[in-house]
Amino acid sequence: MTEVQVPGPAGLHARPCHSIVAAVARFDAKVRLIAPERSADACSVLAVMTLGAMPGQTIRIEAHGSEASEVVAELVRLFEIRFEVSS
Repeated sequence: MTEVQVPGPAGLHARPCHSIVAAVARFDAKVRLIAPERSADACSVLAVMTLGAMPGQTIRIEAHGSEASEVVAELVRLFEIRFEVSS
């Protein structure tokens, strides 16, 4: 299990949640994001948004499947670059 910190200033709102789900969809793995009080299937934007993850909060990434390590690395990268992806 890997931990990441939610970037600010708005936390996990619609755009970063979409980036998470889009990244997960590219890999053969099941991913759960675990916040202190909730967890979510990372294949659903709505589920990820309901985590209510705020800036600075720690989220754990749990992945299983043939590409689990690859999807975790991609999600860590997204959090590290604060979801600033080029179009």
